[in-house]
Amino acid sequence: QERIQVDISETTRPGTPVYQIPEAEDQDSERNAVQNYVLQSTDGTSNIDKFGLRVTDQPDGSKDVRLELNEPLDREVDDLYSMKVIAIDGGSPPRSSSIIINIKVTDANDNNPRFVNATYQVHIMENQPVGTPILTVEARDPDLGPNGKVTYNFAPHTLTEFGSVFGINN
Repeated sequence: QERIQVDISETTRPGTPVYQIPEAEDQDSERNAVQNYVLQSTDGTSNIDKFGLRVTDQPDGSKDVRLELNEPLDREVDDLYSMKVIAIDGGSPPRSSSIIINIKVTDANDNNPRFVNATYQVHIMENQPVGTPILTVEARDPDLGPNGKVTYNFAPHTLTEFGSVFGINN
């Protein structure tokens, strides 16, 4: 394969092997066969330090190559990584082949909603008709989809104290 797409949750813990890389095939003899694997940025600017390779020699002489997470991910900071895994043989000069790995960081519900304003102040007339909107508030959550959906409710104490006078229309 020339390219692989991998989805990784932003809640994946560092030290976790996140994807098994297909082993490169080399028809040369053992000494000239694949000796090493290297992880490299595809564009020189991607922060691939969050990832590493775990290469384990197998009893049959093959190598188990896994992409491993080194540092925590945060989809709200970086949601895409692109890197190249290069297989290098033992020849002189050495020959190589590579595969591109595109990593999409998937969202988790890891952020709290935050109100646009820390406080709101409103003045209402005592003869305001029942059901008249008196204030619009807004909170935002940087998570995606259902994880970022915000609903509004009164805190239990506020509901007990003022729920018969005020209501919320989401």
